[in-house]
Amino acid sequence: MEESSDCSPESLANDDRYVMAKHAAVYPTAEELEAVQSLVSVVEGGLKYVSDWLINSTKASDVISTEPEEPNPKCGGPLVGVMRVGSVAKGLLIKGLMDLELVLLCREKPTKNLLLTICTNLPLQMKKLSEDKHTVQPCIPEAAILVFNDNRLDLPLRVILTSMQIKNQELEKNQVENTKVKDPSDLLDQQRCLLALASLRHAKWFQVRVSGKRSCLIVMRILRDICSTRPVWAPLKGWPVELICEKAFATSYRALRPSETLRRVLECISSGIFLPGGPGLHDPCEKKEVDTLSAMTTDQAELLTYTAQQALRLLAFGQIYRFLEVDPLPTAKPAMVSKLPQREVSETSAGSLPSDGTSDCKEKEETLSKSSGNKSTHGSSSTKVKIQGPVLTARGKNPVMELNEKRRGLSYNLITENGESQQQRFIIEVEVDGLRFRGCGPNKRVAKANAALAAIERLFSAHNANSNKRKRPYTKELKTFVLIFTFNVLSDVVRSCVRSDGTRYCFYS
Repeated sequence: MEESSDCSPESLANDDRYVMAKHAAVYPTAEELEAVQSLVSVVEGGLKYVSDWLINSTKASDVISTEPEEPNPKCGGPLVGVMRVGSVAKGLLIKGLMDLELVLLCREKPTKNLLLTICTNLPLQMKKLSEDKHTVQPCIPEAAILVFNDNRLDLPLRVILTSMQIKNQELEKNQVENTKVKDPSDLLDQQRCLLALASLRHAKWFQVRVSGKRSCLIVMRILRDICSTRPVWAPLKGWPVELICEKAFATSYRALRPSETLRRVLECISSGIFLPGGPGLHDPCEKKEVDTLSAMTTDQAELLTYTAQQALRLLAFGQIYRFLEVDPLPTAKPAMVSKLPQREVSETSAGSLPSDGTSDCKEKEETLSKSSGNKSTHGSSSTKVKIQGPVLTARGKNPVMELNEKRRGLSYNLITENGESQQQRFIIEVEVDGLRFRGCGPNKRVAKANAALAAIERLFSAHNANSNKRKRPYTKELKTFVLIFTFNVLSDVVRSCVRSDGTRYCFYS
């Protein structure tokens, strides 16, 4: 896929500055990250002590209502382990969205009694690990336990209980319908438990596919902030925005800068993948075909696509700061305004000015001043245009189009592609009348135009000159014969002829 030619190194560097400035504004401070790490570590250690206490407790059989099973030497306590999920496991914490989540995996289906038992014993075990005071609250509708640090109430931690037995029962439900296992009456919400299992799969997928990709992580944090603050982007909040960012980054054939990653994400959304009839966003962590945005309405999809297209236009015109809602950064090198008076240069000639030379600019101005004759021009400080003009022939046409008029059906072949992503050089070759001509440029379009221009200058420049010589203007040297008819009294016709040398003769009929 050919990269767009408007992404110059200077514009990409400026876009990266804005992206990094936005990332610095949403990234948590060192104190917040330290508080998060301390709270998560204390809760994980406390749950480990709770698991040991449940194993050694003589009242475990009264607290947990389970049916008698065959003796299994590998069988342990009711708690299997605790894992980090969500933003904590993925490293996507941002300011204002410090949603801390842990998943407590149980051996059997979690019950309300088990949840309340853990809530009762967890504060006692956490005192062994930290001197800070913590508040533990049960949240039975969400099948979770809420833990707060009394010094940082803005950092709540949710511990969600789940079990692999719930997933296994869902798989076996279609196979054996008659054999039903008697479940406890105080089971927690199984839908919440299934969502917790899905978050475990998401965390494992994220560690394999995204961890270590710095540009992708930066864009994910920025888009998480945008999804939480702008209602239009709210449908992408959470797992969908992580999927779309990973897909946009993984489909590139080279490493991308943060600004390039953001551009590719906006291009994907702008293409209409969320609109009705589009491919949607497939969940890779599910065995069945599941669209993560199936709940999005048509109006939301159309508005989101339109907003992404508007943002893409802002990026194309160098106004990425308007989409990110950050202040424009000061330019690194302010433009130097010349104090010498300069003549005005028209827009048509400014397009063909070189990007680095001032002598060529002066020659253009002198030529314009000579052609103007007696017309006086007032000196003014005109801005220098540092954009390389289009490649044109002597007639002012596009070389590829002019060569196509003379020789149709030509094929242009890419010979080499050298340089890094921002300093690439393309060489394209075209064969005309058995001769091969090559052209180079920073992109394929310019290289193709240079190859066509080389063929025109070699094969058709002499032909145009000869054709111009053969076309002579109409002069007095050409012999002209003028017949003048007059009638005299005798009704004779007088014919008068004039030669080129000026002699005149006449005769009568």
